[in-house]
Amino acid sequence: MQDGETITINSKRKLVTIYISRILYVIMQRQYAEIHVYGNRKYVTRMTFGELKKQLGENFIEVRRGCIVSIKAIRSITDKVNLINGEILRYTVRRKKEILSNYQAIIDDNS
Repeated sequence: MQDGETITINSKRKLVTIYISRILYVIMQRQYAEIHVYGNRKYVTRMTFGELKKQLGENFIEVRRGCIVSIKAIRSITDKVNLINGEILRYTVRRKKEILSNYQAIIDDNS
């Protein structure tokens, strides 16, 4: 279920509604999605990567296979993706131009 600002997932046998704006990044672990949000919290749900990308919308970029990041959570992109909460996500260096291009395109669209 989705209304544009939230997603509702099943985590630990409970329905949880998460504000999309609170999501930092998502990492897939096989068929499970680990949704990392502000406040050092993590929700695990069984969902496909494609379905989750569709629900989260255009303000998320894929930095590596099975890992999408909110553009609002990115502090900088160097050889790693540095997040505003201090976490660092690695990516394949050969994808740097693509990641920077996607990041800049989204920033420009939101301006």
